[in-house]
Amino acid sequence: MTTAQPGPSYAPTPHNHPAAPPRRRRSRAVRRFGYLVAAGVNVLIFYLANVSPGWQAIPFLTDGVEQVLGLFNLSLAAGAVANLLFVLYDGAWFRAGWDLVLSVISLALSLQVYRVFPFDFSGLAYDLTGLMRILVVLGVIGSAIGLLAAAVRFVRAVATGVGRG
Repeated sequence: MTTAQPGPSYAPTPHNHPAAPPRRRRSRAVRRFGYLVAAGVNVLIFYLANVSPGWQAIPFLTDGVEQVLGLFNLSLAAGAVANLLFVLYDGAWFRAGWDLVLSVISLALSLQVYRVFPFDFSGLAYDLTGLMRILVVLGVIGSAIGLLAAAVRFVRAVATGVGRG
């Protein structure tokens, strides 16, 4: 007498664990909407930081922000352009390539923030300088890891031909 195995109906892995269910890709319309929203958010942040109210409205930022603002704006512009291009085409290799480009910009921005450290918390009740330095270092480390991951995804997508067409 055999008994039915509980759980999903897809094949088990060599370690006798059920394989993860196949990931469903969101519909093209949903993805396009998401890309448009992401591009819009980048444009909104650009406007808020550069036009009104501007970065000067944030009391703990110093004039050192001007040394970071160029890379910050490049990051926002590149993200907006990438998402607008994804509306037209979002093949895996294309997205992975843009992720790689955006990761390089992100790491450069994180390193510049670390070098300049455009923050002054002396006007606050608690000095958050130490905490912010730790967060900036974690941002640099995270950006470096993200860059490596993006490079692997790009090489894998190009090598396997996933998302062409």
